[in-house]
Amino acid sequence: MIGGLIASACLAAGSPAYGAPTVQSVFETAAPAVLLLELLDEAGKTTERHTAIVTGIGIAVTRCRVIDGSPRLAVRIGGELRPVSVGARDDERDLCQLLADLPGVGKPLYVATREPAVGSLIIAVTQGYYGSGPMLSTGVVSGLHQRGSAEAIQFSAPIAPGGSGGALLDDEGRLVGVIDYQLRDGQNVNFAAPARWIETIEARVEAQQDFAQAKQEATRLWREKNLDGLEQHGLDWTRRMPDCSEAWHWLGIAQGTRERLVDAEQSLLRALKIDPENIQIRIGVARMMMLQNKAPQARDLVRAGLALRQESASLWQQLAEAEYALGNLETAKLAFETVVRIDPWAEQATRRLMGLAQSRGDVSGEMDAARRMAGMRPDSSDVWLDLALSYIHGNRLQRAQAAIDQAAALVGENGDVTFVRASLAYAQGRFSDAIRLGHASLRNSHRFPANSWTLLGHSYYRTHLFPQAVAAYRQAVALDAKQLVARDWLIVTLKDNEQLEEAIALLEPLSKSEPKNPFVWRQIGMVRRKQNDLSGAAEAFRESLKLDPKQPKFWSALVETEVAAGRYTGAMTAYETLRGMDRGWAEDAWKNGIRIMEAMQ
Repeated sequence: MIGGLIASACLAAGSPAYGAPTVQSVFETAAPAVLLLELLDEAGKTTERHTAIVTGIGIAVTRCRVIDGSPRLAVRIGGELRPVSVGARDDERDLCQLLADLPGVGKPLYVATREPAVGSLIIAVTQGYYGSGPMLSTGVVSGLHQRGSAEAIQFSAPIAPGGSGGALLDDEGRLVGVIDYQLRDGQNVNFAAPARWIETIEARVEAQQDFAQAKQEATRLWREKNLDGLEQHGLDWTRRMPDCSEAWHWLGIAQGTRERLVDAEQSLLRALKIDPENIQIRIGVARMMMLQNKAPQARDLVRAGLALRQESASLWQQLAEAEYALGNLETAKLAFETVVRIDPWAEQATRRLMGLAQSRGDVSGEMDAARRMAGMRPDSSDVWLDLALSYIHGNRLQRAQAAIDQAAALVGENGDVTFVRASLAYAQGRFSDAIRLGHASLRNSHRFPANSWTLLGHSYYRTHLFPQAVAAYRQAVALDAKQLVARDWLIVTLKDNEQLEEAIALLEPLSKSEPKNPFVWRQIGMVRRKQNDLSGAAEAFRESLKLDPKQPKFWSALVETEVAAGRYTGAMTAYETLRGMDRGWAEDAWKNGIRIMEAMQ
């Protein structure tokens, strides 16, 4: 209790002076007492960054969940890391004391004895995830809520990753809340624990000791990847505390990670029944359902959660994933966009939006998502390379060069960087350089070597080196059967290199496995035409045009095929369709086919 008495005395010592502080003066006074908290691995390497608040001599406070399971903790003061130990912890309210030698920090913040009024100005002071120093944002108190068994202050000031444990201050500089970045419904819908709880942390420890020990043990077992131990611990915990949602949650996590999906779903549903407002538990159930191919049920469960928490980015993310799995890509896109609107730092949703933009050829959307990723992860070479590729797709080649150079500055000239340099050379029409760089990329470490082989195939094709192109495309498909671009270009190249039997050998199985793919039928038509199988060619062209009728080039090919076969009626029928679609193609078809046929009759 001595620590608690010292903390209480120090908390009172920092009462703000008489006057009307400005936002700037509040920030300047509070910032020295808002510390950068670093989580370290056993080797002393930083794994995460969060925030802690000085509340007494040698005492700070943060959120328990951000430090759970970390083997070492430290605060950075004046560029120096100071080791930190965990003191008393109130797991139910998610507040932990940190004990450390804290020379040169600001005086402890004065703790308000009651919550601010709804509508009043608040000032958030946090540390950034990348350790860039104290950050300031302002907003208002949106509401005072009961969330499960705990109270929470809802506020509108935006909070960035790393903000957990940050200070929520009123307009006089009093500490009114301890911010939780993870407990958030959106970019400007955030929550904090009432600061008055800080003084009760030690008094509440004894009553929560069993729960706290069980939670710490679960976290330790999870960090150590001891899934057998975690499941057994969860079973023991649920027997001792059958009405504890967290016990069932941890049991479900262990079972799900061990791919015992039905058991995991049942455990998590038990947790959700106890705590129906818990977003993480609801999302856990939905994920177990998704892994069992129960996307419709997962979608319904998430929609029920959104009825309670409309501005939850996590729920919107899970809804988007369910819609994506169901093939509802436009609905998924709208849901992912909602995630990003609520939480601009949502990496997974941003990546999904980038992929969806790529799949539908939306270059502008792809570049926008890639730029946002670069803003979120400026220290990631992969992100800069994705941005470079999006600029290449958008023909912004100078910007692509700058993004590649930024990636190279971070990691040097590895295989991924060299591959994107090869892609830029190809876009600039420097096909020999693209071939040289493509091969160089394969001699270094490379995330996606199949992409390099595909690029080599394109480059060889453009230089009419068809045998080399065929070999490159075959390598790409051998490395990654999902490389459909390489597969399709392999077929085209075999056809153009007069390797017609090999092309047909690939196409015929595809006509059965992908009967709705117009590309397959177009290629069959062109190969059969080269083989002088006019009936087979015409039949394939018609099938492709049923699936994708707005293709004047292939209506023209059908006209010419019917003319070559001497089928005047079929030629005229195709010609009339073509004339109503594209007069330029129709005129060529008339000159090269219909007119000759009529002259012969």
